[in-house]
Amino acid sequence: MELVRRICEGDIHRAFDVRCPKGGGMSTESTPAVRRFDPARIKFRHAIVVQGGIHTEEKFFKNPVQPVHTNATVGATFGFNSAERSVRIAVRSTFVGLDRDNQMVGIEGTYELHFLMTVDGFDEFISKAPDGTELFNHQIAVVMAGVAYSTARGIILERTLGTIMGGVFLPVVDSSGLIPMPEDAPSTPQTQKTPAKRAKKK
Repeated sequence: MELVRRICEGDIHRAFDVRCPKGGGMSTESTPAVRRFDPARIKFRHAIVVQGGIHTEEKFFKNPVQPVHTNATVGATFGFNSAERSVRIAVRSTFVGLDRDNQMVGIEGTYELHFLMTVDGFDEFISKAPDGTELFNHQIAVVMAGVAYSTARGIILERTLGTIMGGVFLPVVDSSGLIPMPEDAPSTPQTQKTPAKRAKKK
């Protein structure tokens, strides 16, 4: 069984801290339930904009230029609470406005959104490592992260329309890159007799 990320399980509000002392992880088991997975089974419970805003720097006040491009960085973190059958995904993005020559104009923004979700048949995607650590199936986690990210793109676009940024389109990304496998993860799935690997503390 292959661990791809260590996360906290229990207190879902701490599930984004990969350094927490108690946690679960993800497996890449290919079960029949995963192979037949219908994304319509994913349900949103709520979404919150935890942080969001656009800021101007002194450079912009000295030479106000309407940005025509945006350079954005994005990321996501994943946590689950098996007792509540809940998944929480945080999507974070920072971006800067660029002129026609791809030079920064002195405008930047930051947005962070949290999504509380569930999936029908939640228990189908939970397994246990030999040490008792609960694991959430990585393939389903990637699908859920992709749904959350797509929703975040729409919210951020709507929030930035009518501002000096003129609407920010976050890049289209491969959702598997939002929840990457650690470098020390085995390249092929291991049997459950293999001790589960844990992500190194940062």
